[in-house]
Amino acid sequence: MLIRWFTMAGLVVTAVAGGCGKSDDNPSTAGGACTTGTEKCDCYPNGSCNTGLTCLSQVCVAGPDGGGTSSSSATSGGGAGGNGSSGAGMGGNPNSTSAGGAAGTAGPGVGGATGGGGSPIDGGGGISGAGGAGGNGGAIAEAGSEAGAGPGGGAGAVGVGGSAGSGGAAGAGGTSGSAGDGGTVIDAGSRGCKDPTIIDDFEDDDAVVCLSGGRVGVWVNDNDHSIGSVQLPSPFLPSALIPARGENTRAAHTTGSGFSIWGGGISAGLNKSLEANSVAAPYDASAYRAITFWLKAAPGTQLAVGFQTASTIPASEGGHCIETCPNPVLGGCSPDCYNPFRRVITIPNTDDGSWKQLVINLNSIDLTQWKITGQSFDRKELISIFFSAVAPPTSFEFWIDDVAFVQ
Repeated sequence: MLIRWFTMAGLVVTAVAGGCGKSDDNPSTAGGACTTGTEKCDCYPNGSCNTGLTCLSQVCVAGPDGGGTSSSSATSGGGAGGNGSSGAGMGGNPNSTSAGGAAGTAGPGVGGATGGGGSPIDGGGGISGAGGAGGNGGAIAEAGSEAGAGPGGGAGAVGVGGSAGSGGAAGAGGTSGSAGDGGTVIDAGSRGCKDPTIIDDFEDDDAVVCLSGGRVGVWVNDNDHSIGSVQLPSPFLPSALIPARGENTRAAHTTGSGFSIWGGGISAGLNKSLEANSVAAPYDASAYRAITFWLKAAPGTQLAVGFQTASTIPASEGGHCIETCPNPVLGGCSPDCYNPFRRVITIPNTDDGSWKQLVINLNSIDLTQWKITGQSFDRKELISIFFSAVAPPTSFEFWIDDVAFVQ
């Protein structure tokens, strides 16, 4: 008995053949002259053999032990694998669309091996035969070779184990929360003072707020006037951003030292004429729900952000606050007026000192007073806006940019 070994890209397929009607050393060159059951005869020029034979490497062979054979027809299925542990089913002809041999059913010992894919040796660009399906209890099918001019048989299907489940779809991103510190990013700097929501972007290099949205006012240094204290620049003017923050080249920058009472910072009227000795009037901000701004400050900085309103300012300055403690020192009381509605922001000690955008809601929950007076926050009566470092410490430095209302 003659054993033929076909090696295909690492896959070894054995074909078992017995004696042949023609000489083993001199196979026929006429092609296709074999009778049924004859082995090792040349295939027909079209790569086919008589019924019961299979063409492998241009030689017609028949497998023992019930090994299946494939038809040369482009529409026929591959031969079934041999039953039991003997006899591997032959792969389909690579020049056809026949499927590879199916795995044999389990016999004594191990299950039948999966039929190999079609041989790539004779493939002339033919369509790949599909790999045989895994047998019941059979060995795992090996991948068919794809070497040669034409693609060989496809990979045999694995006989055991279910296929891996596909990954779950990615969850949809969460929706943005309501505006708060570090909340919704709001574009302010690229629009400039033409936008009625912009309070100031400081790009015009003066101390006047944006004259839009019915607002008018001037930025000034605002501090507790502690003896020996210093705040710069004085008077207030915007400072150059080096390097620039995107399209922004200027911002509000202030530094101070020696402030021991409540601190210092900057403030601006929202409805106060630029004429000398003018008196402020309330600004109606009821169309807006919040303010936003960009901040850069040293880690550990505490910054109070808020508003004086008509209820916190006396009549002499445009409000209607009535002072019940005219002399806090002698009277041992605390004043009712100049008690703004504010939010205190603390920069964490672990902060990297970079720019960050903050949003503060215009309501009596986010904006509270340091002294409870029974006054209520009213968006229709804003007098001025301020940014103030809280003492202690007695020194401060911070940057503010793109201050705007949020509708």
